[in-house]
Amino acid sequence: MFPGVRWLGLILGVVLVWPVFAADDPKTDKKPPSKERLVTFKTLDKVVLKGVNAERKSVSVADAKGNVELLGSEDVKVRWLSPPPGFDEKGNIKKYTAKELAALKTDKLEGYPADFSNLKAGQVTKLVVKKLATAGKKLDKGDNGLRVTFIVILSDPDNK
Repeated sequence: MFPGVRWLGLILGVVLVWPVFAADDPKTDKKPPSKERLVTFKTLDKVVLKGVNAERKSVSVADAKGNVELLGSEDVKVRWLSPPPGFDEKGNIKKYTAKELAALKTDKLEGYPADFSNLKAGQVTKLVVKKLATAGKKLDKGDNGLRVTFIVILSDPDNK
């Protein structure tokens, strides 16, 4: 009788625990839908950044009327046009091999992966700006309804 109870307990334990492990599968987990609905607006090429606010994920650019702050979308992507600057053991600028370049390029997007923290004032960038589809809703004060969805760092004033 005891061996039968042991097997029953083992089967019951597997049946109860199995769904917990299956729920953590990253392939089946879906990204929650974005709250912001954006429509294509404009691509700004060769824009010099006047300021960067990493907390708000925003960049400031010069306009005819002065500086304009553009907020980043929830999933803003930042890229380097050329490979990110790197240095060898002696402190010289690193020359990447074809194999290293292929390893750096992780997806089919333009350029090489970067982070919002790589952005600095004075960099020349390409910005893809989209407009919020507000559908009659009022925006917060100071919100121009524009979101940056893609930033490519074309050149860095520190690494010319």
